[in-house]
Amino acid sequence: MKELQISLKNPLIIVENFDEVRADLIEGLKDYEIEVTQENLAEAKRMATDLNTLSKVIGQARITKSKEFSIPIAEFQAQAKELEDLAQVSREKILSQVKVFEDKTLLVCGELVTAYLEECWNNLEIRNEYRVSDATGLIKISNLTPGGALTKSARESAQGLAQQDRIAQDRVDGRISKLEAECFKAGLSTPLQAAHVEKWLDESDAIYNANLEKLIRIEVAREAYQKAAIIEQERAKIRAEEQTKAKIEAEAKAKIEREERERAQVEAAEKAKIEREAKTTIEKEKPSTPIEKLAEAIKDVPPGKPASKPTHAKSEADRVTDKIPLIVAVTFGIQATPGYSEDKIKGWFRLHIGEKIIGDLLSITVSE
Repeated sequence: MKELQISLKNPLIIVENFDEVRADLIEGLKDYEIEVTQENLAEAKRMATDLNTLSKVIGQARITKSKEFSIPIAEFQAQAKELEDLAQVSREKILSQVKVFEDKTLLVCGELVTAYLEECWNNLEIRNEYRVSDATGLIKISNLTPGGALTKSARESAQGLAQQDRIAQDRVDGRISKLEAECFKAGLSTPLQAAHVEKWLDESDAIYNANLEKLIRIEVAREAYQKAAIIEQERAKIRAEEQTKAKIEAEAKAKIEREERERAQVEAAEKAKIEREAKTTIEKEKPSTPIEKLAEAIKDVPPGKPASKPTHAKSEADRVTDKIPLIVAVTFGIQATPGYSEDKIKGWFRLHIGEKIIGDLLSITVSE
């Protein structure tokens, strides 16, 4: 490709006498360095107007000449950009072909790496849940030989990934196999299961052991609490049974005592009934009071035979009936409450005894 030829007439100088013009302008501006007073005020304003006119002339020249000079520059930029674009189009065509080739090659490499890693897993008898290694980093064009096979280094890297998975599997299996023994050693009656520690199984030994020790301590405390609770429940059950038994025994005893009282009351009532019936029978068959017996005895005395020595002369009626008057003194022993009324006692005797005797109740004496 031919080189682009760029031609410039001399070094590009736009203003050839800039220093001269600048020095002349500075010298001319000295005439405008005045002190404004009332006398030269109008002259100062005119000088300011002149300077402004000079500034505008210079500015307009700058704008006009800049536009003139920018035309060839813009043309140069467009030409250079066109050549640049042509080169980039050719580059993109090559890169697209490179990408297609690399994508196909990487696809083949990925299939070979995946298949070889699967083979390594099978050889090491690694279970599915531990086949976690990511072989994405091995999928690159440099891991293929010119013949399209995996390089030795790629195969060794895949073997290393599978070996890491096997180590993780063995570590977890070892932890699970030792879990029961560690639980029993710590004093647990029921060992922990894999589900209790599964979230730490894949952690480092330090993290796993720390969490396992903490969990075992918690379980030991929980079992101790449950055991104490069970013992307390048993004790409470025994106390409740004893209380129930004591209550039943007390109720049985109370029932027996109540039945005995009721039976005694019935017996007493029966006995009283029998005694009343016997008394009634006796009263029907015989005189039931000493006075009645006395009256009966007097009634049985043969006529003309005195029952005792007379104490006074016979009345006309006694001589007619052949009976002699007697004064019989009978003493009763009774129980009375303190503050008893002597009149009430005499009245009772007159009411209940006086009407049963065969003579007159002459007097009643009450003494202690």
